[in-house]
This record gives sequence, structure tokens and C-alpha cells, in this order.
Amino acid sequence: SFIRENTEPILERLPTIVCMTTIHKNLEEEKSANCLILATDAGELFFMDSQSFRILHESRVCCFRSTPDLVSSSGSYLNDFKIIIATRESSICILRKGWLEGREIVKLEKPAIALCLLPIDQTIVVLSNSLMCYSKKGKMLWTLTTPSDVSCMTPVSLPHLGVSMVKCSTLGLKLFYF
Repeated sequence: SFIRENTEPILERLPTIVCMTTIHKNLEEEKSANCLILATDAGELFFMDSQSFRILHESRVCCFRSTPDLVSSSGSYLNDFKIIIATRESSICILRKGWLEGREIVKLEKPAIALCLLPIDQTIVVLSNSLMCYSKKGKMLWTLTTPSDVSCMTPVSLPHLGVSMVKCSTLGLKLFYF
């Protein structure tokens, strides 16, 4: 009976989570619970409540088939949020609160290595040996060539000085601040 039941199995491909980030659920409460933003290889974004483990919102990365590679977010789920997504197809997409589908704002020459969304609504993208800054509408604001290839990047916020910096490191563990 087992052989008869499994002679024609139904092949099903389940989406795999390829990247994720967090966002505050409510910004007014500094230590409020976070929401997980899960991006799958099928181009879907799921907003999951970290306390009840239920899906709060579903959306797509972009209107065309794209696989997310990097995700960065700002804001809060209940008030207003922005999510920047870098795809393996070399696109940068933005998703805002209430949207069911993201919009492509930049088409890059090569896939991004690192990505961050700064508090002043600017997106920093790292390609192999350059940093590029884009506005939330996709306009290039500036570009900077690095001394060597960058392998990762993280934002460093200094609110007491009113400054946001970007810390980049290379495979040789050299650190650069911009």
C-alpha cells in the first residue's frame, strides 16, 4: 500500500529564507518587541510578530521575479517603515508601509556586497571596491572608491553628535570609517 500511495509523489518546492532583519513593532516604546522581516528565495517578504509567531503582513520584493540578497530597514511596523532590498539580479528595491509590492529604484552594474539604510533616508551600497550613496528615490548622491575590496559594512550611529557613520572592513581586516 505504501508503494501504491507514493508512486506519483507531488513535487513541491518550499521557499527558503535567504535573508532577514528586524524592525520595531512600536517606536514609541524604546524596548518594544521587534518584528522579524523574512525574505524568501521566491521574492516574498513576511513580517512576523516575534511574540506570537504569526504573520502580520506579506508582500513581494518587486513586480518582476527577483531573489532578495540583502535587507535593511528603518522605522516601526505600526507607524511607518522603509525597507531596502538588494537582489541577486543587481537591483535595489524599496518597500514602504501599506505597499504589497516593492519598487525598483536602482539597477546596479553588479550585485551589491553590503547594504544599509541610514536614518536620514539614504542608502549606502557597497560594490567590490566602491561605496555608493543613493536617495530614497534612487538618485545617486555620491560615490567613493575604497583602498581595497570591501567584504562587509555596518552603520554606526552617533546620535549625541548628530552623525551617522559607516564602518567597512576588508578581507585583510582593515577597517575604514566614512
